[in-house]
Amino acid sequence: MKKTVLMAIALLSQLYAQASYKDVQTIDAVVLHPKGNVHFFVDSYFYEYNVKSNKTDNRGKLGRNGWHGLRGDIDAAITHPKNKLGYLFVGNVYYRYDFNKQRVIGGKRIIGVDGWKGLDGPIDAAIVNPKNGSAYFFKGNKYVVFDFNKDKVVKTATIGVNGWKGLPSNLDGAVVHPNGKGYFFKGDHYYRWVFGKGVDKKGIIGRNGWKGLFNQLDATLIDSDEIQYMNRGEVKPIKIGLIDTFEIPIGLFDAQLNIPFPTLRKSLPGPAYKIGYSKYVGAPPRPDAALYFPKNRKYYFFKGSKYYRYDARARKIDKTGRIGSDGWRGVPANIDAAAANKDRVIFFKGSQYYEFTVKENKVVKMGNIANRFKGLPNFIDAAHFHQKYPTSKIVAYKKDIVYTYSPFNSNIDFRKRVSKAIFSE
Repeated sequence: MKKTVLMAIALLSQLYAQASYKDVQTIDAVVLHPKGNVHFFVDSYFYEYNVKSNKTDNRGKLGRNGWHGLRGDIDAAITHPKNKLGYLFVGNVYYRYDFNKQRVIGGKRIIGVDGWKGLDGPIDAAIVNPKNGSAYFFKGNKYVVFDFNKDKVVKTATIGVNGWKGLPSNLDGAVVHPNGKGYFFKGDHYYRWVFGKGVDKKGIIGRNGWKGLFNQLDATLIDSDEIQYMNRGEVKPIKIGLIDTFEIPIGLFDAQLNIPFPTLRKSLPGPAYKIGYSKYVGAPPRPDAALYFPKNRKYYFFKGSKYYRYDARARKIDKTGRIGSDGWRGVPANIDAAAANKDRVIFFKGSQYYEFTVKENKVVKMGNIANRFKGLPNFIDAAHFHQKYPTSKIVAYKKDIVYTYSPFNSNIDFRKRVSKAIFSE
């Protein structure tokens, strides 16, 4: 059995190397549960988000740990305002979910045939407008209005032209928050909608809204023979030789090989340290990025528009300055991640990268991540150069997925899921 699993892992790794990747944890659909938590559907998993504590209370496999009768790839979801059932749309079919019985009832039905007259699948997102009680279904750059009293679609229109100005096309999901506002999701962004007015805020999921939905690192850096993971004010060092016990290839494993998350190592071999206090005294507890710079053997922490230089021998911050003007010429403020080796530092921000070289002492090249690092997602949380290939391969983290980029094949070598043990609660 063990040999079969290892062979399968090798085969899947080869398949991944031939593919072009994007963020593999993109939101598929969202619905407000009657108990008050917002449920996000991501691939074949659900995330139960507590809007009061602003964190995910529970994550599980669809059909196994919750939402029985569903498997995955949900396109859109709403709660029917009359019968109070959940309606989950997948392709050209839909499922009815009984929240009390906690399972799908009646099997799958065809959209437009067995219900939802005038509606066609697949659907990008759906929401019930609390002002008029109608359901709005979004697909591409169009939306349709479903009148529950007439039990049919009564209008088809264009997003941003006939209504819903400020929202993008090709939405991922939508939900009415307990605060009465609508939230629309696309990629890394969310759009907050005030009914009767319009969009009043656009933000980045996990950064200035919906914090705690996904596991996210603040920064990483390589120090001698260990990788240091920084998250929620703590740094967790792990010996490089133990890294593989905290990561496992993902994708077809969960569904077909049925390898559950508990196979990942659950505990750390050593303690966690408080950043700024018991470790890196004076550094910001939650940096945007961090790195060890071989040129002067010092550590750098970036936060907002400032950087902090830490001297390990003196055990203190020996310099602070403004990014771009007091050092690190050409690097923008509020960066997402940074990876350093003895010759260069690659900074990431949004969809852009900035290459800083030691020789020029400034940014010498910048551009789109997708063009230079094919397969890496935008809005990376943390990064470092590969522990075994420090002059070439880059390891990038987004949510709880780690991507390894290789310049030799100009694509991702493989991707893995990071153990929950890495993240602070």
